[in-house]
Amino acid sequence: MSGVDPTKIYHPVHGRGECQNIATTSRQPRKGYHKSRQGCHQCKRRKIKCQETLPACENCIRLSLPCRYLSHISNMSPQQSATLRDTPIFSLADMQLFHHYLIAAYPHFPIRNDNIWLVYITPIAHQCDYLAHALLALSASHLDKITTGGFTTTAQSHRFSAIKGLNNALHQPVTTAEQGDSILATCHALLMQSWYMDDGLATFLILTRSCDSVTRRIQSQNAGSILAEESLNSRMERVQMRLNGVPTFNTEFLYSAVSSLDALRPYCHQTFENKLLASLHESFIALAHSPVQGMLNMKPLCYYDN
Repeated sequence: MSGVDPTKIYHPVHGRGECQNIATTSRQPRKGYHKSRQGCHQCKRRKIKCQETLPACENCIRLSLPCRYLSHISNMSPQQSATLRDTPIFSLADMQLFHHYLIAAYPHFPIRNDNIWLVYITPIAHQCDYLAHALLALSASHLDKITTGGFTTTAQSHRFSAIKGLNNALHQPVTTAEQGDSILATCHALLMQSWYMDDGLATFLILTRSCDSVTRRIQSQNAGSILAEESLNSRMERVQMRLNGVPTFNTEFLYSAVSSLDALRPYCHQTFENKLLASLHESFIALAHSPVQGMLNMKPLCYYDN
């Protein structure tokens, strides 16, 4: 190997006789990457990198989307200063429910927006009693399902307080994003709670329609609510993407469900009862072919005007 420069190496691309000096080639430093969690709501929802520019990021400007930062919204001071109460309305047992809500029971809705409940909605609940009651009611019903602690009475008590406060709020004009999101978050929490309640299917269907009706009402007031930005159609599109490729349901089970629905037909006398039965019947038939089609057939059940 005498006479061969160890810093030279045969270059397989340029051919015989061509060589490259690798000893003197300096390695380019890698660019550092800083992962940030301070992006705007729209970029977090779309799972893309946010430029974090103010007042709006480049992605939202390009697509003409409303650009808001969750960290900024959650740190906004309330319009009215909170005053200390002589008698606390929440107990140590409620702290247990609140802890369970934070770690296991917060809603996974809207889809892929779980962080909204922890970063944005929860701080609002500190200033909104009926929203706090709704979150505790959801947590209590969830705990009642997974434990033997007997939280039914507690769940019902918080649910009643949440509904009472929500009814009062619905009779007031919505002028801020926090007001609109307090109302919608309460509706969604009560909707998810009904999923854990015994015989809660009827309540679940009613609240599904109510959430859509309240969303459209808040959208019409242009209060800037984050939860009101998503329509039922956009949620359906997102679910449809997630259901693509999902295996079909067991046909024997589906046809058994259809037979059960047919047995209910003689008991349906009202127009809305027959419409509900027909929609459920069509949805179960569609599920035999595609989960996506079955979901789309359930869409009319979410509207009051169908």
